[in-house]
Amino acid sequence: MDRKLSITEWLVLINIIFYVILAIIGFSVFTLNEDVLVYIGQYNKYVFERGYVWELATALFVHFHLGHLMGNMLFLLLFGYRAEDFFNWREYLTIYLVSGFVGNLLSLLLGSNVLSAGASGAIFGIFGAILYPIKQETPKSFKAMIFIGIIFLIFAGLNYKVDHFSHWAGFVVGIFLGKYLTQKKPIKRSVTIKKIRSRERKY
Repeated sequence: MDRKLSITEWLVLINIIFYVILAIIGFSVFTLNEDVLVYIGQYNKYVFERGYVWELATALFVHFHLGHLMGNMLFLLLFGYRAEDFFNWREYLTIYLVSGFVGNLLSLLLGSNVLSAGASGAIFGIFGAILYPIKQETPKSFKAMIFIGIIFLIFAGLNYKVDHFSHWAGFVVGIFLGKYLTQKKPIKRSVTIKKIRSRERKY
């Protein structure tokens, strides 16, 4: 059966490809070579002194070690598949990239000698974005999603070179984007049909 990859699966695949390429370049599989990461992750010193501003974007797809990658991709799948129920791929990608980019911008406040990387900020953005529509449409699953989010927060906090600026910034941006994108959508057809049928019963 011919099946196209969803936006979540594409992002997971891209993150994995990034890791494999960097592992090959740095001759290291389980933990990537930091001599390579300073050019593709977010090394604040190079952003400030050499103008490597692209690192604010590429760092969203770079991970320090295999456990870092696997953990983030697990939560991206958990939150990402749910996000696909509420947002089209353009909205989804916007949330992912904007949340992660803003998080990386704030990470510059950590100082020049800081090397950071990972999709956590972007994933926190996806998590934040789905909270509003979940609470509106399926309130019973809202608490369960919060619980999963707390687990992700704990996992991210235990990870190598924790960047709390990126995590919380991504989360807040995701909340605002998720609410904005949800509120501007038209009323769902299923809801409209229910209202029409309710009116028909009155006559």
